[in-house]
Amino acid sequence: SVTAAATLLSRRSYLRRVQEAQHTASSLAASEAELRKLLRAVEQSPESIVITDLSGRIEYVNAAFLARMGYARDEVLGQPSARVSSNGMAPAQRLGLRDTLARGENWGGEQVNRRKDGAEVIEAVVVAPIRQSDGHITHYVELKQDITERKRAADEIHRLSHFDGLTSLPNRTMLMDRLSALQWRSGRASNAPGALHALVLLDLDRFTTFNDARGSEMGDRLLCAVALRLSELLPDQGLLVRVAGDEFAIVLHDLANQPPQASRRALAFAEQVQALLLQPLRLEGYADEAQLGASIGITLYPQSPADSPQEALRRAGTALHRAKQA
Repeated sequence: SVTAAATLLSRRSYLRRVQEAQHTASSLAASEAELRKLLRAVEQSPESIVITDLSGRIEYVNAAFLARMGYARDEVLGQPSARVSSNGMAPAQRLGLRDTLARGENWGGEQVNRRKDGAEVIEAVVVAPIRQSDGHITHYVELKQDITERKRAADEIHRLSHFDGLTSLPNRTMLMDRLSALQWRSGRASNAPGALHALVLLDLDRFTTFNDARGSEMGDRLLCAVALRLSELLPDQGLLVRVAGDEFAIVLHDLANQPPQASRRALAFAEQVQALLLQPLRLEGYADEAQLGASIGITLYPQSPADSPQEALRRAGTALHRAKQA
């Protein structure tokens, strides 16, 4: 009876150990399958993933990083991230990254990296600590998204909304922004007499006749030539704008603190513009020399603390209309 009981207990213990081993093997297989799935997700991710040790040396990169940056895997493993993965990070950014990671927090920002061939890649980056189950940090992971085309598209939208497509000069939106900035600056200095600025509005004489006789293509060339000539006369901090059609605007900064002196300087500049535009222009594809003067309207700005860009533009437009009539 004792022998039979001992045999039965031994068999039960053996079966229990077999069941435990089978359960452990099943758990390991599931964990291994989960790890393989995660590894495939990381390796096949369309975004760059870089894992470094605590000193910043690269231990892993996925295929997207290699394809984007133009390196072979053995060229980056063991290399400092600052040399191949975050070489475009500014010193202030790198200091902020170091301080953030030292606190055990995630860091996010943008950087302009350089590929192996030297081409620039703009990336949105998140760097996060990798913790073990006990909370101990052993590695850092860099998650990077290529936003080069998005930034280029945003820059193009900004250019189209703020610059003239024909002459590449700033447009009316930039003019109003500059006048608003000058108004704000003048408002900050309201306790002391601030410097006066001037808005010079000019319209080419006989441009419509030239455009009708020679065609719009030659008219566009003339506008570009006028823009180039006016830019040669533009003083430091001045702004040259193509408002619309053959109408241009020039903002002159800090002429004087008193209206009489500011008016004289603005008028002297306008006379220089007139003399410059009356000099003959040679245009490609046009045998004769083009010679066009301009009607000019001027207003000082701001004329009071409540003066606005819209009001300044209205005054300059009224002065320009009178000049054209004369």
